[in-house]
Amino acid sequence: MLLINERASELLVQALRVGLEVNEEKTEYLVMRRNRQDEALEVAGLSFKNVTEFRYLGSFVTSDNDMEYEVASRIQSGSRCLFSLDHVFCSRVLSRKAMLRVYKAVLRPTITYGCETWNLTARAQKRRLTFENKVLRQILRPKRYPLTARLRMRSNEEARRFTGQPLITRTIKSHRLRWAGHVARAPPTRYIRQVLDGRPTSPRPRGRPRLRWEDNVSADAGRLGVLD
Repeated sequence: MLLINERASELLVQALRVGLEVNEEKTEYLVMRRNRQDEALEVAGLSFKNVTEFRYLGSFVTSDNDMEYEVASRIQSGSRCLFSLDHVFCSRVLSRKAMLRVYKAVLRPTITYGCETWNLTARAQKRRLTFENKVLRQILRPKRYPLTARLRMRSNEEARRFTGQPLITRTIKSHRLRWAGHVARAPPTRYIRQVLDGRPTSPRPRGRPRLRWEDNVSADAGRLGVLD
């Protein structure tokens, strides 16, 4: 807590030097820790509220580094985007090729925003595949039997075969490996490299350790034969 007070005091001093004044009501702080902390931060007569989650540059950041909030937020944003583009994917004028281009240019980047830093579990990957399959089936539309005129929803396998789209999880892994290479090539003075090379000194809590971003990258690289 002492270190947080020192950093906050330094922030106030540097802000005043350039003519900025920190708003007490709009400023919040977050501590990355497993145990919940609700106490306010008192600095130079100002009181800043402690929060357990907030949105930064379009992504959710939580105090316990739980990716479920970000997964739910991205899928929710994708659902809103899909609803706003309903007239496109239900159009009888546009071709399937055009709809796929819209999906790859608008919808897919929406639900994969910030995926370079995700540590996805099997459950999170399944949720994204479910959303993508729903979009692809909507683009293909139900299949009509010529004799009975009955409609049948396309299966996930049919949607993949007719659209030729790779799994969205492969796209996420590709972006994550590309970012991992960028971090590995960064000089030791960069913060992203220091975070990668740094190791926590506090004792590990009891129970099974959480899946880390580094674990995902190592597993993806191992499947590609990059790591032995």
